[in-house]
Amino acid sequence: MAAPDFQQIFDTLKEDVVKLVTLTVSTHRDQAIDDANAFLTVSRDKLEQYTRLLVTGDLAPDDFAWLVSGLKSLAKMELLLQVGLAKIRVDQFVQSLLSLITDVIFRQVLA
Repeated sequence: MAAPDFQQIFDTLKEDVVKLVTLTVSTHRDQAIDDANAFLTVSRDKLEQYTRLLVTGDLAPDDFAWLVSGLKSLAKMELLLQVGLAKIRVDQFVQSLLSLITDVIFRQVLA
């Protein structure tokens, strides 16, 4: 299997974040996009490493999803909290973001 272009995957993630924000926290759109992009930037190296391991078969899809969910602690979402979005809504957004990351990478790599 050819190694995927991680930059293309990352660009797709950034595009899909905008769609996710529109569906989940549209009242604080700009803050959500900024927080999500900050999370993607902080997580990029790990996501690229996990993706590479997934492609080579050194990481099972379930293990990949588990590792991505483990990145939750890096998702600070400071701007959303500053504008007063309820913590439970922020947590729901983070969970949706982690699911989006897993789905996009699976779609690009395992399809």
